Amino acid sequence: MTGSTSLRATFVAMLAFGFASRVALCDPPDAADPRVVFAAAIPPGYPKSKSLDVIQRWLWDENVRVATEAHRKATEGVIRQPGSCGGCICVGADPSVLPLAEWQSLVELSTQQLADPSAAARTEALQFALYLQQIAMSERCSGVLAPKLRSAVAALSSDSDADVRKLALQALGSFADVDRTDRGVVRIEMKAAIDALADKDSAARAAAVQALSSMTLHAVPESNAMGEFAPLAIERLLPLCEDSDRMTRLVAIQTLARVGTERVGPLMPKFKEWLGSEDRIKRAGVYMSVRNLGAGAAPLVPQLMENARQAGNPERMRAIMSLGRIGKEAACSVDLLTSIAFEKDQIAASTARLSLARLGPHAASAAPKLRQLAASCAEIAKECNWAAEVIEGVRKIDEPWNP
Repeated sequence: MTGSTSLRATFVAMLAFGFASRVALCDPPDAADPRVVFAAAIPPGYPKSKSLDVIQRWLWDENVRVATEAHRKATEGVIRQPGSCGGCICVGADPSVLPLAEWQSLVELSTQQLADPSAAARTEALQFALYLQQIAMSERCSGVLAPKLRSAVAALSSDSDADVRKLALQALGSFADVDRTDRGVVRIEMKAAIDALADKDSAARAAAVQALSSMTLHAVPESNAMGEFAPLAIERLLPLCEDSDRMTRLVAIQTLARVGTERVGPLMPKFKEWLGSEDRIKRAGVYMSVRNLGAGAAPLVPQLMENARQAGNPERMRAIMSLGRIGKEAACSVDLLTSIAFEKDQIAASTARLSLARLGPHAASAAPKLRQLAASCAEIAKECNWAAEVIEGVRKIDEPWNP
């Protein structure tokens, strides 16, 4: 694989990540049969017998052509303002350019090539797997990314080539956005990412912690998102919280918070230490972890309240917001948050009102004061009344106050 070919393949993958349109490409409103999103026949010019890299370049050109034609039709007859480019063209990985059978054939070809003795060939297959991930982003197309392919990618997380390991881990992270109903495959992917946390290559370790973070990103507060692998994950993540790479430290701390209430308790001294650290990356990691720690973050409340009191503290907003995410264990902060809600600093005041709303009935004493504030200041009346109603249970936290 030449350098230019590799660069172009990477560029294609990056564009696919940034501009894929999930609904428009994969979810036509009248599609009862998911196969209708695929072409009926192989189009002319398709380089079926060529390498995956050549096929990916053809797919990119075809995606550009389809997107350009769709844009032309959408803007046909529209009068453009002088100097206007006519609007942006959104290019993404479009499953409609090939038949379903051909996509399945490409998945099988990629899976086979992942076992190739050549590191360059394995890299090419991994880059194509990243493209296939974009095809699988819709529920109607998720089956395209076969478990066999995903398992083969997971196996490469321990490849002898460091660049292959890193790319495989990046692919595992991206697969976290696809259908995760196959628990067997998910288990294999998570174990591969956790094992790779101890990789001797720093770039591979960074990719591993990012992958594990993606896999556990939507963990509900206080839950264990890593199942049976939680003890091993803790053992591997703790050293990475001191890693020389700033992003690795940040993501490692966040991910560590997803091991569940039972296991996070003994880690609280570490979180308290990081919250008081001179390393702002560690502090940021703790603030970002509170959402997952939930009630488990109770030992942090005194530090958070102290930071929330300090008007000149650059992390004050994070502290105020964090108090609202902890729940009843942060009820002792209600008076402080109420006083902040009356401040002239409207950003701090608005953040405090949101945190009081998140505390719900535990902030009952704040509701009448917020109503008084609403009566005295028309500009913030709707927000104050909304917060009071959420506290009183009249509204839900996800119901907007529509200023």
